[in-house]
Amino acid sequence: MSRADRSTRPQIWSRQFTCAALINFFSALNFFMLVPITVLLTVARYDASLGLGGAVAGALLAGAVSARPLAGPIMGRVPPRLLLMVTTAMMIASTALCLLPLGLVAFTLCRFVSGFAFGLGSTATLTVAVGGVPSANRGEATGNFGLSNSLAAAVGPAAGLAVANRFGYDEVVLMVGGCALLGFLAAAALPRGTTDAVDRTLPPLTASGVSSSRGRSRSASSSR
Repeated sequence: MSRADRSTRPQIWSRQFTCAALINFFSALNFFMLVPITVLLTVARYDASLGLGGAVAGALLAGAVSARPLAGPIMGRVPPRLLLMVTTAMMIASTALCLLPLGLVAFTLCRFVSGFAFGLGSTATLTVAVGGVPSANRGEATGNFGLSNSLAAAVGPAAGLAVANRFGYDEVVLMVGGCALLGFLAAAALPRGTTDAVDRTLPPLTASGVSSSRGRSRSASSSR
């Protein structure tokens, strides 16, 4: 490839794409470090069984899964930069609360909120990353963006267990809280007026709206 071709090729690693990848990496690192630590912390702090510790860790995963169906409607109404700042702030707060002497129910609720914030934020970061890239390069950008999640999944659990064995559970909580804070700073560094790949020209997802849009599409096809 000549130097002229390189200069005219669209750049993938823009400020928006880089910030989105960093947000996703630090948020995923927070999430994957907490999954195994939640089990051990529940057993040690609440004198619970491993089965109950696994159930509390399941609340973290349940929160992430439950956020997926709601991500689309929320992203269609909240600006992406603000949404990512809110989700990372939720992760900071729910992680910091783990340092307090909470009851088991409150601790489980904090884990659910943290997972929900991660699930919502990870969906939003992908749309922000893709939205800042030319359409011709979105396949390559999606592959590069996925590296942030894969790297966090590979490093997070082992790093969390290593810190817990060497220092303690509170130190792990502080560490993952720091990861969430770095994600918040990356969200704040997004350009103002950041766009994403969400189509906000579609009608609302209501029963009447869906049926009416289907009726319009059928009438348009029949007129053709």
